[in-house]
Amino acid sequence: MNSKSMLKSRLIIALLSLLSTQMYSQFFSSGIKIGLSNSSNLSTQEFPNMAMTAGLLGEFKLAKWMRIRTEANILWSGRDDHFWAANHINDVHVELPLLLSFMPVKNLHIGAGAALNYHLISFGGEIPENKFNFGLVGHVEYRFFRRLGLGIRYLHQLSNFKKMDAIGTSIANGTNTSVLPTSSFQVSLSYSFGR
Repeated sequence: MNSKSMLKSRLIIALLSLLSTQMYSQFFSSGIKIGLSNSSNLSTQEFPNMAMTAGLLGEFKLAKWMRIRTEANILWSGRDDHFWAANHINDVHVELPLLLSFMPVKNLHIGAGAALNYHLISFGGEIPENKFNFGLVGHVEYRFFRRLGLGIRYLHQLSNFKKMDAIGTSIANGTNTSVLPTSSFQVSLSYSFGR
């Protein structure tokens, strides 16, 4: 193969790579998010407490008005008090939501789906026997400049996979408490790197 045909083949490969990357970026975008959540309805709590969440997101564009969104989030919540309170039990969860979202008007995304929650670690308390929880998600997000999103989400935990009753013991007061929340509201900011 002479140098001209090698140069042509390399140019064709580079052009095809560039086109495939451009096509892929039109259908997929990634981003980051951070927010606050109320980790509510633990059996010993009278009021919801605050939790912090942060994570990565990916979005597949199925049509101009429809997307599939997946996330990998870390949720840091206090079991008996807010996540920043000292000398209280704190739990760290990994949350994996999958949402189908629609855009009825420009930049407004409304979605619903499901989320898997895994109890990763506890600080100052016992780790529950059952670490998994499964729930339903409703999500509304408005995007400014197509990249910066302000979202509100409701997550309703359906049940733990093994038990419906209490799954952990709170060392703070010695009573059985549900370690994972039964429901929560979340407010978050997200930033998308794609189109």
